[in-house]
Amino acid sequence: MRLPPVSRDGRRLILRPLLAVLAMMLLVGAGASVASATFRSTTGGSTSVTTGTLAPPTRLAATASCTKLTVVLTWTASASTYTDGYELRYTAAGVARVLVLPGRSTTTTTFALSKGVTYVFTLASTSPSSWSSITNPTAPTVRC
Repeated sequence: MRLPPVSRDGRRLILRPLLAVLAMMLLVGAGASVASATFRSTTGGSTSVTTGTLAPPTRLAATASCTKLTVVLTWTASASTYTDGYELRYTAAGVARVLVLPGRSTTTTTFALSKGVTYVFTLASTSPSSWSSITNPTAPTVRC
């Protein structure tokens, strides 16, 4: 039984993978580096993991100045020692937004207002890997 002749395109389809394997064999044989990793087990050591909760800031208050179109927000800092900042979450005219406030010691921020827009503010503590629950209650609604 005789096989049908292979077209030029068919030979290319067969040759390309073979050439790729041959090139890899030549590279490895010529001393090309190959990435490898070794994992070893250690014995006798112990690992401990602690968990905790990130406390929210408390006593969020808002003092608005409609003549200056600003609001000063104050709060008591989070009791958590690993708090690294806060997220001021607010809605303005029904649109939710977030303002990042870095730094644990920050307990006051001034915020610009727009006339005729209603604002609702909440605050959450942040750490490198999590967020706290939101302050409860939220600051009173502000509108100028």
